[in-house]
Order: sequence, then structure tokens, then C-alpha cells
Amino acid sequence: MEEHYKAVNRGVIVQRLYIFESKTLFNDVRECKLHLAEANINNIDVKLIFLDDHRFSYAEKLPHDIIIFSNKKVSVGRVGPNSRVDGADVWASRNKIDFYYKKYKQLLRLSEQYKESSIKREKR
Repeated sequence: MEEHYKAVNRGVIVQRLYIFESKTLFNDVRECKLHLAEANINNIDVKLIFLDDHRFSYAEKLPHDIIIFSNKKVSVGRVGPNSRVDGADVWASRNKIDFYYKKYKQLLRLSEQYKESSIKREKR
């Protein structure tokens, strides 16, 4: 996370996407919660996706920790057997960045559509 903070201080937009198998598993991951709390304080945009929500099931094959740095670099975490990120691969190639940025935006659109439909139902 230290590198994220340094990047933000240089004006980089950091967008991080965590994909969890379920909300239950997320509740068991305290370290991640700490990172999320720190990230929100430091203006790093963090989104969560839960695969037990059927709308996101296609994301199952995506890496479970994706970080986009101002659309100039992408970091993809390697999740080990204990559901922890054991390392990461970082790319600056346009193809890799575009691929992960596109996936990130697709997941956000689904998420926003869900929020909007929930709000409309509540107003009725």
C-alpha cells in the first residue's frame, strides 16, 4: 500500500478492484478491511465484487486483485492457496492495461446499474 500512497501523492489515480468468492469470505479477511479503510482516507478508489452475486459470476476467472494506475500501468495480484496475495505482476503494455481497464469498467457498470435499480425500487 505504501507505493499506492506515493503514487497518489504524485497525482496518479489508483483504482483497485478486489474480487471475493463471497461476502462471508470477505468478513473473514481482516487485513483487507484495514487496507480498505486506509485507502479511503488516502483517496484511493477501491471497489469490491462478490462472486456469490450472480451478476458478477463471469468475473470468477479474473484475478482477484487488480490495480490500475492512471490507465498507465496495471498490477494483477497472484492469490495463493490461503486466499492471500502472494505477489503481483505489473504491466505497462497498452494491451494489458486496456484489457483490465475494460473488465474493471464492465464490473463497475453492472454494480452501478444494480444500485440504480435498487434505489428505484425503494422509491416506489
